[in-house]
Amino acid sequence: MLAVAGEERRRWFPPLAGHAANPFPGEPDKVCDTVAFVEDMLRGQFPWAIVIEFQIEPDALMFGRLMIYMGQLWLEIKPSEERGDRFSIGAVVVNLTGKGKTARKMEWPETGLVTHLGIEDRNLCEMSAKATLDAIAAGEVTLAVLPFIPLMQGGDDLGIIQQWLALGSAEPDARRRGDYGSLAVLFAEAAGRRPAWKQAITGWNMVVPQTVLEWQQSQRSKQRRTRCCKCSQRGSARFL
Repeated sequence: MLAVAGEERRRWFPPLAGHAANPFPGEPDKVCDTVAFVEDMLRGQFPWAIVIEFQIEPDALMFGRLMIYMGQLWLEIKPSEERGDRFSIGAVVVNLTGKGKTARKMEWPETGLVTHLGIEDRNLCEMSAKATLDAIAAGEVTLAVLPFIPLMQGGDDLGIIQQWLALGSAEPDARRRGDYGSLAVLFAEAAGRRPAWKQAITGWNMVVPQTVLEWQQSQRSKQRRTRCCKCSQRGSARFL
């Protein structure tokens, strides 16, 4: 998902590594998905810390949340202990469904004031399932991207599903193969494509990962809260 132009070296570290886990702004029960440490080799190994955030659907408040989190990241993590050494900060938002527009540019020309946050939104609904599977088959993209295929353009085509099964079957690790199948069905549900994928993947002897079970429970709780809020609003309207 993270493609960087030119030569680079990257590694991953937990959000705010070495510090207490700071909650993601606006969601106190969650921390950021991950942060990539990328060195721009074309500019003398210039260090970047890039926030990677996944969301099921675009969040209108994500701009503000990332402003806060990226500020925390810049303050609390340094590339080295050298005085004045700081990361350049960036962010990529992966929208599993829908089309996000997280970037903002606020400008008041007469005063010279400019606030610009250039976030890179990756909308999976705009990506080609066929092109991605072909890239996986060619060894250009990791098999770990397989679970996202149901979210892409053409992700419910029978030919796409058959190609997915062929590629997924090549994974030698049975547990990992099962994870790919479980996650694909989960994401297919988010895209309204669950029946086709559930039927196709039946027989993989999938064990649902704990993270998937927790996400499903979280979604059910969210739906219950939404229904309760709507019932409360209707009751209040009748009372008033």
